[in-house]
Amino acid sequence: MNTHPKTRASLVLVATSAVAAAIATFTSGLRAQDTIPALSPATLQAALLRRMAEAVDGNRTGQSQYLVVTISTPYDVLGSFSTVDSARAFSHLHARTRIAGPYYAPPDPGQPSPKYLMAGCYHDRTLTRYICSGDSTRALGIPVAQVKEIIITVVAFDSTLTTTTHYAPDHADAFFFTQSAIDKFVLPYYQWVYSAEYAAYLRERSLRLFAGPTGP
Repeated sequence: MNTHPKTRASLVLVATSAVAAAIATFTSGLRAQDTIPALSPATLQAALLRRMAEAVDGNRTGQSQYLVVTISTPYDVLGSFSTVDSARAFSHLHARTRIAGPYYAPPDPGQPSPKYLMAGCYHDRTLTRYICSGDSTRALGIPVAQVKEIIITVVAFDSTLTTTTHYAPDHADAFFFTQSAIDKFVLPYYQWVYSAEYAAYLRERSLRLFAGPTGP
C-alpha cells in the first residue's frame, strides 16, 4: 500500500503515542516501590521503539522484563533485566538512560522457557535451502539454562588455521560464516532495526574481517 509522506508520518506519530500510552498504563500498575516514570512520546523515537520490541521478543520467557534505554542518539537498548531494582542499578551507571517496562514476550509453543537446539539448523548456500538435521523421533531442544557453553571449531586442512571459539548461550543464538550469509540475513535485519548507515558499517566491518590486516 502506497501512502503520502505526510500520511506515513501521521501513522508513525499515532503509533508512537499509542505505545507511549501503553507504557504509561504498564508503569501505573506497578507496586509503589517499583513505580518508574513513564517514557513520554517525545522520548519514544520510532528507532527506539523498534529496538525495544526486538529486545523484548529476544527474551521469550513470559516473565517481566525491564529495559534500560538511551534517550538520545544513538537510541538503543543497553540491557534487559528481570527486576526493576537491577535495571535501576544498571541505569545509574549510565548517563542519559531511562527504564521502560515491565514488558513480556510469551514463550514459544511447547517451550515454557527458551531452548537451544542440540543439532542446529543451517542454510545451504549452494542450494539456498534451510536444513535441519537430527533424529525427529526425540526432542532436540533443551532449556538454555542447561547449556553451559557454545563451542564452535572450524577445522582447516592447514591445522595452523583451525580455530575454536567459545560463546555464552545467553548471548548467542545465530552464527554466520560467509559474506553471502551476512548480506542475506544480517544486513537486512539491522537495516530495519537501526539504519541503512549502520548496515553499511556492518558490511564494511565484515569485509575487513574476511580480508584480514593485509588485505586479500
